[in-house]
Amino acid sequence: MNPHAATQPRARRALLPALLALALLSGCGREPATYADGAPVVSAGQIQFPADSRQLDVLRSEAVSEGASASLQLPGRVVWDETRSSALRAPLPGQVSRIEAQPGQKVKAGQVIAWITSPEFGQAQAEGVRGRAELQQARRELERTRELHAAGVASGRELDEAEAHFAGSQADHARAAAFATAYGNGNRVDQRLPLRAPIDGVLVERRMSPGMNVGPDGEQPLAVIGDPDRLWLLLDIPESLAGRLQPGMTVRVPAAD
Repeated sequence: MNPHAATQPRARRALLPALLALALLSGCGREPATYADGAPVVSAGQIQFPADSRQLDVLRSEAVSEGASASLQLPGRVVWDETRSSALRAPLPGQVSRIEAQPGQKVKAGQVIAWITSPEFGQAQAEGVRGRAELQQARRELERTRELHAAGVASGRELDEAEAHFAGSQADHARAAAFATAYGNGNRVDQRLPLRAPIDGVLVERRMSPGMNVGPDGEQPLAVIGDPDRLWLLLDIPESLAGRLQPGMTVRVPAAD
C-alpha cells in the first residue's frame, strides 16, 4: 500500500476549511456600503433630494398655495330642529280609530291629529262624570246641614262631616277636570281619546294607521310636527379630527341621488 496515496485526500480535506476561513476574513475586512451620499437633506422645513436619487422615481410633488384649504368628508344626517318640533305619542293604550291630518298638512296647536279608542280613557271619563255628580250632591248636603245647624237641629259634628265630604268631592272633581284639560274630551263617556298637535307647524311624519294598537311605551312616535324650513345637521366627528374643526368653517351637504 502506498502511504502517499492515503495522505493526499486528508490534506485536501484540511485545506478546504482553511480557504473558506480566509475568504470570510477578507470579506469582513471590506468597508460597509454607505448611502449617506444619496440621503435627502432636511433644512428649514424643506427636503432636498440629490438629482440622481432613486426616491425621486416614486415621489410626486404638488405646489400648495398659502391660502389653500383641505376638505374633510364626514358622515352625517339631517334631523328636525328639536326647538321647533314635537313628537306625538299615545298617552294611554288604545287603538287608532280615525286619522284627521295628512303628512305635509299645516296644523295649529290643539288641532286633533287622530282619534284613539281607549277603554282606559273611557274609565277616566266615567270617573269625571261621577265626580261632578258627587260634587253637586255634596254641595247640596252641606247647604242643608248648615241650615239645620243654624236652626239647632244638626250638631257641630254633622256639620264638620258635611264640610269634609264636600272638600273631598272638590278634590276629586279638580283631578278629573285637570285630566280633561290635559287630554280633552273629558265631558262625555265615549272612550275616544284625541291626539292633538301641541304646537303650530307641519305634520312632517306620521307612523300610524286606523286599527293600529298604540300605547305610551311605543318605540317610535306616532307623528312628528315640525318646521321643515329649519333643520339640524348632525356630523359624526372622530376625536382625532375634532381639533381641526373651527367655528365658521364652510360645510357642504350634497343632495341625495
